[in-house]
Amino acid sequence: MTLRGPSEDLLLKKVSRTLYLSFAILPKEIKKRLSLGYLICRAMDSAVDSSALDNSNKKEILKSFSEMIFSDPEKLCSQLRAFSSSLPDKWERELLYNFQLAADGVSSLSDNEKKNLNTLIKGVAKGMETDLDFFNSSEPKALPCKKDLIFYCRQIGGVPGIYWHEAYNSWLSGRLGDKEIKKAAYNIGEALQLTNIVKDIKEDLLKGRCYFPNEQLEEKGLSAKDLLKKEKFLAFRPILSHWILRAVDLLDSSEVFLLALGKSHFSLRAAVIWPIYWAMDTLHEAAISNPLACKIKIGRGKIYSAVLNTPSLLLSDSVFQRGYRFRREAVITAISGNL
Repeated sequence: MTLRGPSEDLLLKKVSRTLYLSFAILPKEIKKRLSLGYLICRAMDSAVDSSALDNSNKKEILKSFSEMIFSDPEKLCSQLRAFSSSLPDKWERELLYNFQLAADGVSSLSDNEKKNLNTLIKGVAKGMETDLDFFNSSEPKALPCKKDLIFYCRQIGGVPGIYWHEAYNSWLSGRLGDKEIKKAAYNIGEALQLTNIVKDIKEDLLKGRCYFPNEQLEEKGLSAKDLLKKEKFLAFRPILSHWILRAVDLLDSSEVFLLALGKSHFSLRAAVIWPIYWAMDTLHEAAISNPLACKIKIGRGKIYSAVLNTPSLLLSDSVFQRGYRFRREAVITAISGNL
């Protein structure tokens, strides 16, 4: 099949600018595996968010994604092309229309790489099924309890964290095989997904999704619908703080992962450090702002300052630890001052 559009590299850059920065510096082999996994998961997310499909169609497409590694992907490529034009974002349209790029990438993987990618897709699909099962109307609805949100973040974030770990571990000939290191990658992935939920509260509510548990909302006399009102933030703040603190606790695993990498693997270290610093900056912004009133977003200055300070971060574990702990203290202090 002849594709009409952009390269895989350009698609990645356009659908996730910050993640692209992390991937771009990696060795070619790792970049290929992580880019492929991300683009497939992003295509899944675009399908699940599409207003052109009902839930039964979305579940059928998720099933096709889950089967794509060890079967002919042409059916899935056709399904995605069929509704790609309905997506409002140009680059999501391009991604779905040109999904054959990802399918071709899968065919070049080793059997073990295909197995790892299959685990990633199935795990993320299971998390996305939560969206489809719980959030089936335009009016905001909350997940029932804490364990539901934790399960969701583990599937959407923790499983990709393991996929990232496996790509690194393969490149380093099994150096990261210890269970504690693998658990650290899982925790980091879960924390990054929880950070996404924290920063996207308002946007998710407008789609009918409240990931913050109903059992916590009821304790504060709130409903998911109440969170559409920015003046309800004072009542909601303790719930938000609870999940920000959980994300911080999970991100504490980053020190274990970075120490295991060693100081000689510059690009691998930077590709982990940047998302962690950006996540901590995002959590701090959420702790000092009202996410019910606006989308939480860190400025480009903070994004690029982490990049510019990279040389010292790569050469010294203590410099990373100081930077991380400074951010950690800032988040904790902001939360403590508002409770």
